[in-house]
Amino acid sequence: MEPLTALAVACNVMELISFGLEVATTARKIHRTGSISSELSDGSAHLSQLSSVLLTSIKCSATPVTAAQKQLQEIALRCHGASLELWDEIRKLCPPDGEHSLVRAVQASLKTVTRKNRIKALEDSMRHWQAVMDSGLLLRVW
Repeated sequence: MEPLTALAVACNVMELISFGLEVATTARKIHRTGSISSELSDGSAHLSQLSSVLLTSIKCSATPVTAAQKQLQEIALRCHGASLELWDEIRKLCPPDGEHSLVRAVQASLKTVTRKNRIKALEDSMRHWQAVMDSGLLLRVW
């Protein structure tokens, strides 16, 4: 076997082992907790609820809506949408409640590992809009 071919085969084997370990680790976590990330799921649900309360507060304001409030309302709407999208993606990947079998955990783990870039992008989007909303709220208070 050529040295370069042997190196390519060794690299492919290492990549397969790495993928397998990532799937096994994620499957174990899902089997134990029932979620790919309870912190991320809870955080996105909480942020969605808070941004919804902020939207309602601005809409129900007795005074006319100012330009700053309208801008904050738009930011809260985007934050709400981003957090709901992330929460929905996590919910789709997790096995249904009460079905914490190892097979279901491995299936969910495979989906999670293959969609981790999408989850990361959704999390980054949610965190971005959260930071923008926090800045808007601080500016409004100040």
